[in-house]
This record gives sequence, C-alpha cells and structure tokens, in this order.
Amino acid sequence: MTISMFTKTGNEESYIAWWIQQNNKRVDEKISIGFTEVSVSKDVFSPDPKMTHSVEMFMHHTTELTGKNVLDIGAGTGILSIHAIYKGANRVLCTEIDDRAILNAKQNITSHKMEERITILNKEHIDKSLGKFDIIFANIIFSKPKIKLEDSEELSKNTLSIHHNLLEELD
Repeated sequence: MTISMFTKTGNEESYIAWWIQQNNKRVDEKISIGFTEVSVSKDVFSPDPKMTHSVEMFMHHTTELTGKNVLDIGAGTGILSIHAIYKGANRVLCTEIDDRAILNAKQNITSHKMEERITILNKEHIDKSLGKFDIIFANIIFSKPKIKLEDSEELSKNTLSIHHNLLEELD
C-alpha cells in the first residue's frame, strides 16, 4: 500500500490500520464539538475528535464571520457550515460528492433550522457562477492513490485531481 502524505512519519501504515479498525466499529451517533451538535451517519466521515482533530481545530481557530459568505468544500456532516452560521456568516454554500454525506448534512442543517442560510450541492467542480466567497473551508482528504481495504472496499477517492480542479476554478 502506497500513500502520499505531506509529512512522512514512518507510522502511516499503523495509523491507517488503526483508522480502518476504528471506522469499522462505528455506528450512527450524535456528537458535540464546542457548541455544535450533529448526527453522524456511520457511513460519513466522522468529525469526532476520537477520529480526527481537524474539525475541532477549524472550529477553535475560526474568527468572527459576521456578514461573510462561506464556501464549505467537502461538507461531510455539515458541522463546519453550521458552525459558520453560529459564528455570524451571512450564507454558506456546501459542496459534497458523497450522497450519504449530503443526506447527513441536510439532516443536520434542518435540525439546526438553517435551511434558509445554508445550501448544499452535489458538486465536484466549483465555478464562478456560484458567486464570491470571503472564506473557504476545505476539510477534505488528500490522497493520490486509492487505498483498498482487505475486503476491497474503497477507503478514499483519488482526491488530488479533485483539489487541483477546484483550485484552478477559484480566483
């Protein structure tokens, strides 16, 4: 198994084995990070700090967003979009390519009564017709090769080409 990462520590293989093991144990659940509670489908990337610290880090370091327009690329459960509205964002546009994540995000957006200010699109490519954004969140997996689990289930898509296309289309 070959994995491209920004920093090589020598522990990537053991981390991936741990992550797969933890992910296989997951069930649908509700989690709270900061002041934001969301439902997390077992089939959607979990923002739970037991699995990743990236969402908690994003939330902790997000400054005041009053009046800002936010783009959330790879919205997952929608937690960062919901957090952005709580931090004062004017509107949030979420993009996501996984249908299970879109359903999960819509459920969370509805439970927080934010349907009027958060829009979610099944969209891999971003184009200028979507408007301008003051802030862009992109809490997404960067991987070059597809990683196969023992049962041949795909762990991640080749996302480097998706990121390249997104960045080319944004000014």
